[in-house]
Amino acid sequence: MPRIAVRNLMLSLLALGVAGAIVGGGTFASFSAITSSGSNTFSTAGINFQDAIGVNLCTSTLGGTASGTGCSTAVGTFTSMIPGEQQFGTVKLTNQTSSTATVTVALGIADAGGSNGLTNTGSGAVGSASSTVGLGLLVFECTNSAGTVDEDCTTTDATGKLQLVYGSCGGTTSFTPQHYLGTPPVLTNGLPVGTITFTTSGVTDNGVKVGSGATSCYGGNGSTGLDGLSSVSIVASSGTPTVAGVNSLGIGKTDSLTMLVYLPATSDSTKANITNSNLTYTWTASQLAGSAH
Repeated sequence: MPRIAVRNLMLSLLALGVAGAIVGGGTFASFSAITSSGSNTFSTAGINFQDAIGVNLCTSTLGGTASGTGCSTAVGTFTSMIPGEQQFGTVKLTNQTSSTATVTVALGIADAGGSNGLTNTGSGAVGSASSTVGLGLLVFECTNSAGTVDEDCTTTDATGKLQLVYGSCGGTTSFTPQHYLGTPPVLTNGLPVGTITFTTSGVTDNGVKVGSGATSCYGGNGSTGLDGLSSVSIVASSGTPTVAGVNSLGIGKTDSLTMLVYLPATSDSTKANITNSNLTYTWTASQLAGSAH
């Protein structure tokens, strides 16, 4: 055999040997260890929400159909209203201790009896002297003097204040909730809310005077009738309105509200002889996204 051929054969065998080593190397096994963590559990949050009008409760458990005497109890009742008349009622909203999530709260109002001139017409722009206006709505939270602790609106607290939740007060020209009506302007009447003066005496526009300081306040539904209100923020996730200065309604927390409905003094005779007996307030509690529980 020529020398060059032997050399080429040896190189070929060497190449095959290297390839065989590579292929053979892939057949070796390695040791491994595996651990596991079992018994993982998952559950969704539940909201148990309640509104109270006096001793009458209306409760929704885990988002179910609300039940209780409070579900059919009126917040306020008007009889033979005249322009300039107002009526207030109180309601307590509670995110019960059995809930597992903080919530925001929205208000909706519907006229099941069919809308009419009182409920399908807004209360007018702030400071308006229009005669074609309907019922106005103001919502306040009852708090301590600093506006940092929610208080039952029927409790006795000489330094208690009202925090504006829905509407406009103190000379503002649009819906801009103030932290509370104590600074400024000052409401010196204190609580219970029954001792606070609400009046339209001497008023020449579509507002109502609140407190001994006669603060001018206007319904938040300037361009919308009461029966057209839906998803009105009562407790927001950020900004205003708040509960005692805190966003969202925490587990076991209560929001004590005064609902003031009034017929502006400027309202004309087109609002006369109207009867309505089925205006429904609906409170919707929604879990605050990503809330701790």
